[in-house]
Amino acid sequence: MKELQWETIEDPVHSALPACSLERREAIFNHVYQHDGLVFHRHDPAETRRRNSTPSMRVQVTSIVGKPRAQLVMWSLTERSEYWYSPGFSALQVGANYVMLGEPTQRETYFTYAIALGKGDAISIHKFGIDGHADMLSDEVLTLSNDGIDDDGWALL
Repeated sequence: MKELQWETIEDPVHSALPACSLERREAIFNHVYQHDGLVFHRHDPAETRRRNSTPSMRVQVTSIVGKPRAQLVMWSLTERSEYWYSPGFSALQVGANYVMLGEPTQRETYFTYAIALGKGDAISIHKFGIDGHADMLSDEVLTLSNDGIDDDGWALL
């Protein structure tokens, strides 16, 4: 296996932050699965988004390997496995990343918020938040990768 090459951290202050616990990571990214060669670390909130809201995700990236991406996905309110729409993937870069739907929703909907990693991709983040709420992750470092996923989709880190 080839050694991962990490991009230089732009903000050295965050390199000394404590690691996020496995328990917290699983609470934030509560659904991990593989699809089309990608591993998705997804946050599935309990609540729906009301009409005229603008779903968004904020990811503060500390370091990166490969080409990690973020994705918002809209699902049916009554059948949450029924895909409705996604604006596609947004490339993630070191620093602040904001992923937004672009326009308000036309009705009540259900959204999920994911980081997608291809083979060999990895990412370390120190902030993660959705829809303008308080960050679910703040000032801890959480590292996600495509490698080390077991048959149930959970990381073997």
